[in-house]
Amino acid sequence: MRTPIPFLLKLAAFAMVAALLTAGSATAAKLITGKQIANGSITAADIKKNSLKADRLAPSLRKSMTAGKAGADGKVGPAGPQGPAGPKGDTGAQGEPGPKGDRGPSAGTLMRMAQSSVIGEDDTIFSHELPVGTSVATVKFSALGGSNGPLRCDVRSEAGVVHDRTTTNLLANGRSTVALVTAVTNDAANPDDDELRLQCDEGTLTFAILDDIKVVTVQVGELAVTDK
Repeated sequence: MRTPIPFLLKLAAFAMVAALLTAGSATAAKLITGKQIANGSITAADIKKNSLKADRLAPSLRKSMTAGKAGADGKVGPAGPQGPAGPKGDTGAQGEPGPKGDRGPSAGTLMRMAQSSVIGEDDTIFSHELPVGTSVATVKFSALGGSNGPLRCDVRSEAGVVHDRTTTNLLANGRSTVALVTAVTNDAANPDDDELRLQCDEGTLTFAILDDIKVVTVQVGELAVTDK
């Protein structure tokens, strides 16, 4: 004799079968293949950001993503405004002295006289011809006086212009050294005034003797005269 199945037991069995069928349908829904997806139906919005790696891309796509060749240089832009001047730099070290130059040519002359007696007033002791241009003349001599008194000597040009004058007080039978220095210009336009003369006046002396007379003239350029 078959035992009857209670109604509640039938209901439980039915619920279990229904649950198994539902689980099987869900599992089948997760296992979707590419064949089940229509072409062009998935868009960029459906793909999670940063979820695709380069090895998932087609080789042709990866190749197209590499950097291209550099383009041509653009035109040079206009020059900008000049900037402000920079600060002054430090002073550089002093350079080494240059080599000594060659000695220049000498344009000087030296004249010597052994002895000359001074007698009378404004006697000419010597005359010396000057070159054209400006010369510096130095006259030096030793004077012996026959008595106490002044000896006046000057250097003048042929025309009588006095360039330097000195007065030396001599002692009887005593010697004194006399020196005169002057600059004289000989103008080429006036060739008659090209001599330099030494003239002396013994004044109240009984006599005066000049010896060891040296005259040195050196031709120079134009001289600048400064009054002080």
